[in-house]
Amino acid sequence: MILPFAVHAPLFIMATASFRHAALMSHVPTNPLASESFLTLPSLAQVDPTGMLPIAVGLIMFSNIELGKLSRPSKANSTPNDVTLSNSTSKAPEEKALAEQPKMSTIISAFENGLRGVSILFIWIAMQAPGAVVIYWLTSASYTFFERLFLIKFGKRKPPQVTSSPLGLHAPIRRPTKGGA
Repeated sequence: MILPFAVHAPLFIMATASFRHAALMSHVPTNPLASESFLTLPSLAQVDPTGMLPIAVGLIMFSNIELGKLSRPSKANSTPNDVTLSNSTSKAPEEKALAEQPKMSTIISAFENGLRGVSILFIWIAMQAPGAVVIYWLTSASYTFFERLFLIKFGKRKPPQVTSSPLGLHAPIRRPTKGGA
């Protein structure tokens, strides 16, 4: 849970800083960010006057958090009945894991609530950022959104069971023995 964030966060911050620096150099006559527009942005070096793109960024980030909740394995996978069906030698570690599950659930729930607050706060931050930065955030959040949708749809599939041999034979192929029989 922490490793993807630890890898992605520095790249996200560096790209944001690069776009912000390029947008702040709008006084340079050859700066393409100052002369290009996109959707509601009069210039990629200026903030969005309508606020539509920052709101879209916040909503997509909020949706990503909710999709993360859907993609997490449910608590129904490990029930107390599973513990009683197992042998008595491994009963203690499984009971300990079940006892720690509500504690982890509380931590994850608090973390998700914090991320929900950050996604709403991100709307305000994006309303003050240059348009190029907001477009980067929007594309990054959109990519993550569609990636999660794809993984939710196709990630939990089990490989198909092989019911017959590739040649359509139902019995194994017999190899001739060296004795010639």
